[in-house]
Amino acid sequence: MMKLNNILLYAILISNLLVNCNKENHIDERLLEIDRIKNISPDSILWKLENCLSTTTFNDFNKACYNVLLAEMRSKTGLDLLPSDSILDSSLKILIHANDKKMLARALICKGKVWDELMVPQEAMLCFQKAIELTEERDYDLLTEGYACLGEIYLQQNLFNHALQTHKTIY
Repeated sequence: MMKLNNILLYAILISNLLVNCNKENHIDERLLEIDRIKNISPDSILWKLENCLSTTTFNDFNKACYNVLLAEMRSKTGLDLLPSDSILDSSLKILIHANDKKMLARALICKGKVWDELMVPQEAMLCFQKAIELTEERDYDLLTEGYACLGEIYLQQNLFNHALQTHKTIY
C-alpha cells in the first residue's frame, strides 16, 4: 500500500512539473490576440503595445515574445529598429532556450533587419539564413519574409545571382 501511495505521489508531482514547464513557454492570450491581428493595423497595434499592454506579470518568455512583436510592429510601420536592438538581444537569449522555433525565427528576422540598418550585411545574412532554417516548410509568410530580406541583402551587396535565386525561392 505504501508503494502505491509513493507511486501516486510521484505521478502527481511529475504531471504537475510537466504542466508548469509547459506554462512557462505558453504565450499569453493577449499577445496571441495581438499576433492574430497584427497585419490588419500595425500602427494601432504598435500604439497598443507601447501604451496599453502591461508586461509586469509576464514571465521571461512572454516578455521576449512581447519584444519581438514590438520590433515587428516598428518594422511594419517603417520606424527605425535600432531602439529594439538590445531588447532583441535579450529576447534571443531567452528564445534560444525556450524551444519555440517560430518565435526565435521571427526574432532573428528582426535582428537581421537591425544588422541591415547598422550596415553589417554579413551578420544580417546570418540572421536571415538561420531564421529560414528554423522555419517550418508550411509557414509561407515567415519563409517569404526571411527569403525577401535575404534577397535584399544580396542585392545590396551586388550578388545578383544569389538575389535572383533567393527571390525565385519565394515564388
